[in-house]
Amino acid sequence: MKSKLKRKYAYLCLILFVAGLVCVWLPFLLVSFEIGKYCVIVGSILILFALGIKYILLKCPCCGYRGLVPQWKGNGNYHCPKCGKKVLWE
Repeated sequence: MKSKLKRKYAYLCLILFVAGLVCVWLPFLLVSFEIGKYCVIVGSILILFALGIKYILLKCPCCGYRGLVPQWKGNGNYHCPKCGKKVLWE
């Protein structure tokens, strides 16, 4: 039996990535340069954490391919781009 990928890792990856993008773009709306500088740093760290979760925890259970796309809501039709086998989520 193939192991299933944990959906909570996909959720965490997507939430961190979106929060990082918001933090990086926030300085364009702010007037203070000092606050904007810290927002860009925090946003970059959040994006790096999201990429780390994606490449370390979200890999194909069959071949170990680390390029899977995290899905918020899976429809059951997602296949690994490398081996072509169906990816199962919890």
